[in-house]
Parts: sequence; structure tokens; C-alpha cells
Amino acid sequence: MKEKMHKRSKVVGQVSRITLFPVKSMKGVDYEELQCCVRGCFDPEDEVFDRTWMVTDNHHRFVTARQQPKLLTIQPSFIGDDFLLDAPGMDSLIIPKVPCPHGHDSVTSVVWGEKVKAYDAGEKAAAWLSVYLGDAFRLVFHPQHFESRDLNRRADKWCSEAKDEDQIIYQDLFPYLLLSEASVDDLNSRLENPISVDNFRPNIVVSGCSAYDEDKWEDIYIGDARLVNVKPCNRCVLTTVDPVKGVKDPNLEPLKTLRKYRLWKEEFKDSPMFGINLLSSREGKIKVGDSVYATIKE
Repeated sequence: MKEKMHKRSKVVGQVSRITLFPVKSMKGVDYEELQCCVRGCFDPEDEVFDRTWMVTDNHHRFVTARQQPKLLTIQPSFIGDDFLLDAPGMDSLIIPKVPCPHGHDSVTSVVWGEKVKAYDAGEKAAAWLSVYLGDAFRLVFHPQHFESRDLNRRADKWCSEAKDEDQIIYQDLFPYLLLSEASVDDLNSRLENPISVDNFRPNIVVSGCSAYDEDKWEDIYIGDARLVNVKPCNRCVLTTVDPVKGVKDPNLEPLKTLRKYRLWKEEFKDSPMFGINLLSSREGKIKVGDSVYATIKE
């Protein structure tokens, strides 16, 4: 730990997994180490941020696995200057990792009602997605030099303390999601059919703590980075989609079970809490195996 931590911080666990999701609602890519930035996890080798890409309809409005569950079965990857998508029964889609602005149209994509400038990845990507998903879809890319979504401009009360530099690209609301292995284990002890941590799509998974300890963490120190627990993550129907099969659970699990014991924030109504949303307050590298330090909410 190169930077000074708060005197009240203590060891609360260890990083067991780090995941970056290049495309919103597709599979993630696991890393041994990543950079924590204000926009989210960043892979400096491939120069890609979390949720840099997004699937849209023909009007460039965002589409997620809530509407198209099969999106969760698509695996993104990077080889050299190429960006690949692989899916069951499909040949690999191979397109440039950074679409050339001269060969691709600049468009206005829309996510949760917010307009975000992007490049359309072209007809090849659109055709591939349309064949696999069975309807007309596009793929858009947000380059680093385009303006992102400023959190402090949002009316959401959880964003009221966001700084000018706090931004997201195509994430739902916050740049990071952290979840403990123990919380998933406790949930699985209540389920007839156990589920995977992948149902919840965290960027950072922590081992060595008790179930739901993360709820109480305040300032979180990992490697050179400092993160801030902004709010508990309220969960939606996306958690009910099997990340391997790409189909929704007919009994709406694990959401149904979570609603029995994790509805503890009145403002979220029937959306149970599971994991925590974070902002970056100091950028830095984090690695699998790093100790996690935190101050505890009083």
C-alpha cells in the first residue's frame, strides 16, 4: 500500500477476482490486475474501459440482457488490434479494437435516457448480432476522447456527492460493483438450485470476510486505489438470467429469495440489496490477492 490509509481502516478481506465487462450485458473478462480509474476498471494493455461497448437497437437505444438474455452468452476478447465476439454456434466476429472514425459513423447512443456520443461499429457487427439474437441490432463503441456521463449532473440522490471528474460510460449508474464470496455462499444456502457470482456481474470479488460485511465498508483501500462505498446495489431481473444458458429462471430466482431478507432500503421498494456500488476517489492498480482495507460505517 503506497498511499496513506485512514487511521480507522483495517484488513477486511482479500481480492479473489477482478472482472472487466467490455460490452454492456455480455460476459466479462477476468484479469490478474487492472487499473482503477474514475470511469471504471481499465485495461492499460488493450486500452479498454469497463462497458466501453454496447448493443443497441437501430435507433442506437441501449439493449441489455433484461430484454435479450442471450447477450450474456457472448464472450468478448482482444487479440492484438482486434476485438472478438464469440457465441455458441457462431463464427467469431472480428472487428478493429478501436473503430476508425473515418470508416464508422459518429452516432448519439442513448442509455437510461442519457445521450452518449459513440461510433457505430458497422454493418459486419450488426449482421453478426442480428443473426445470433434474431432481430436487428447494432454495436456501438465509446472512444476515450468522447465525453462520458457525468455523475454529478444526475438527479439521482446517490450522485449528490459525486465530484466533477466522476464519470461512467455505459454502466447503469456507478463505475464499480463489489461483492463478497461469503454473501453469495449465504444466498446459495437459501436456494434450492445454487447460482454463480456471475449472476451479479461484480467487478471486484472479495474473500475472507463474513456475509454482507461489505454493506458496512466506507472507504475501501486496495493496492494503490481508494474506493468509496456510495450505496448498496439494488438488484433487478438481470440477476435471474442464467449466465451460461442465457435464459431467465422461471421462478425468478435468486431475486425471489433475496426479496425475503434483503429489502432494507425503503426507496428501492421490491429491489433487494446485494453488493455495493463504488466510486473511485484515488486511481491506482489493484491485483488479485491484494489485501482489502476499509473503514467501517458507524
